[in-house]
Formats: sequence, C-alpha cells, structure tokens
Amino acid sequence: NGGGGVPTGEGREGDTGQDFRGEEWERYRKAHERLLECETVQEKLDMLSNTSAEIEGIAIPVAKEIIDENHAAWREVEGGGGAGQDRKGGRGTPERKRKYPPVNVGGVAGGTKFLAKGFFFKLAVDPKIAKNTPHERYLYGGKRPDLDRAAKAASHELHGANSFLSFFLRKGIPVQVPWQTIVDYRGYRIVAMPFLPLEGSEFIYGSADGGKSVHNNDPQFSAYIDRAAEDLHLAKHNVYGTWLSTGGDVEGHRVVDPATGRKRYYLLDLARWAPPEDPSVTKHLPRVGSSIFFRMLRPEFLKREMRAANLAARKAGRHGSLLPLPPLSSDSLSGWGATEAASHRAHLRRATDHLCRRGVAPRA
Repeated sequence: NGGGGVPTGEGREGDTGQDFRGEEWERYRKAHERLLECETVQEKLDMLSNTSAEIEGIAIPVAKEIIDENHAAWREVEGGGGAGQDRKGGRGTPERKRKYPPVNVGGVAGGTKFLAKGFFFKLAVDPKIAKNTPHERYLYGGKRPDLDRAAKAASHELHGANSFLSFFLRKGIPVQVPWQTIVDYRGYRIVAMPFLPLEGSEFIYGSADGGKSVHNNDPQFSAYIDRAAEDLHLAKHNVYGTWLSTGGDVEGHRVVDPATGRKRYYLLDLARWAPPEDPSVTKHLPRVGSSIFFRMLRPEFLKREMRAANLAARKAGRHGSLLPLPPLSSDSLSGWGATEAASHRAHLRRATDHLCRRGVAPRA
C-alpha cells in the first residue's frame, strides 16, 4: 500500500472515525474550489503563492511541536532500540500527555501520521516489514532503520504533486493534487498537507487496497492523466488487468456537486508516480532490495533529458548509433508491473544507463 491516503474528516476507509472538520478544513475546501474557478494561469499561480505562505505558517510550527514531543523516543528507534512504528514514550513526552498523538489511518510506507488544525502530517520513518522473526527487516534500511532514505522517499510525493500540477495548470486541466509542504527539523522530515475536500467522492483511478481492486472508470479523468503522463514520459501499462499511466497505488477521486452536476477531480498519493532507477545499472550505490521505493528518476530527467535523447536519435536516423528511450512504467521492478515486466525493465535499464553515462543537461 502507499502512503495511506489523505483523511477527509468524514470517516472514510483508513480514517480514525473522528470528525476533524473545522474552520481550517472549511477554508481549504473553499480554496480548492476557488482555484478551479480561476480563469488564467497567472490567477492560479497568485492564489497558490498566497495559499503556500498560509500553509507554511500553520504547518511548520505544528510539525516542530510534533518532533519536539517525540524526538527522544525516535532517536532510540533509529539506534535500533525499537520498531519504526511501535515507539513508546521513551525519554520524550509520554504519549498520553502529547498534544498531537499519532493516529492510525492505514498504510505503512507513508510513515507515522498525525492530524491537527485541518492538516494531515506524515512523519518519514523506516517501518519494520518483518516482525517477530529472528532477523528484523526495515523497508528502507534493511537490517537497521534508515531515516535518510525514508526522508528521500517522502519527498517523492511532493515531486509528483508539483510535476502533475504544473502540467494541469499550463494546459487548463481541472484536476487538483494535495497541497503540501515539507518540514525538516532536528534530523526528521514531515510532509504536511491540508485535508482534501473529498466528502462524498467516488474512487475512479488506481488502487487503495494493495491491488485487490484497480480502477480506471472515468474516461475524461483517464484522458487527463494520459496527457500528463505523456508529458512526463511515463508509459501506460497493465496493472492487474487495468490500464494505468501512473503507479498502481496512485489514487484518482471524483466529487460530483449534487446541485449542479459539476465534477471535481483529485489525484493523490503520488509517492510512486515516477519510475525507479534500475539497481542492476547503479551498482556504484549501496544495494538495498527496497531501493525502488526511494531511488526514483527525477522529473527533470524524464521530461528534458529523455526528450532530448529521443530527438537526437531521430536526427541520427536508423543508421545512427543512438537508440530512442521509450516511455517508462512507474511500476517497473515492482509486483504492480508484473505484466510485460521484461519489456518494462529493458526500457528502464536503458534509461538508467543513459542517466549514469550522460547525466541531466543543465538548462540553457
């Protein structure tokens, strides 16, 4: 499963059952709606700039409080004294006295979750994936927890949100992504985002249950995502019988206004939006089985370098030595991409080799 979704305050799947709606939740719900009503890109950018400053003003102090309350116990965990999400009070504030206690909203890879002031906070930790066995295993670090790798994985959700939102804004596509900010403090990373206005939404794209059910049942939304994926050089691929252009656990939601019939679209849980590097090529890096979850290809490489490489290959013609770089599956090397896995891996290996040999050209 991915990051565990984004709570809506309405008791949806994975939520705590508590009602976290309040003034902040209502304010950001209206802000999401106003963004869709902006007529020009500049209007949207101005609004996002103002909203970003407001989000940081609320999220950063709360994130610091969360870390201050818990850092001593987490340090014990990092040193091997406990499990990534089984932490006790330690020498920090006892859990019963914490202002912001952790909540269980589902998911593993997204980290430890907190809810406060209309915001969803995800602390980047390295959870255990093998418990009650002679040999403990952590998702990112292997034998020991690795918070640096967990922090790197957490940043990919922001990269994905920025990449898709940039395309949606430029093309006037009415799809929204979670607004979010990253807070780094005392050696820890927290991703903070306002609750999304998803009350009454329909799940229309991707999977929220680890692939047991995979959706792609809104042709308009699917067309929007396909266009963005083409811009990002992402391949449409088969995920357990359903064709998607993102990672299988990226989620698409639709909200229909009962009074007007107007549709609002949301794309979220973007931690695995990008293809991973192929570890068979990056042998100069420490080998970790879960590297596909934190060593991802950057959007600059996908958009600029792969496009430039393909242009050079076309100019060289079929008698040249340059080969084109096909679009890449976000689910390459994972169980989500089992269909045509060999083909997707071959394309990924070629792209990773190009990255290692050529790098990313700087902007002119």
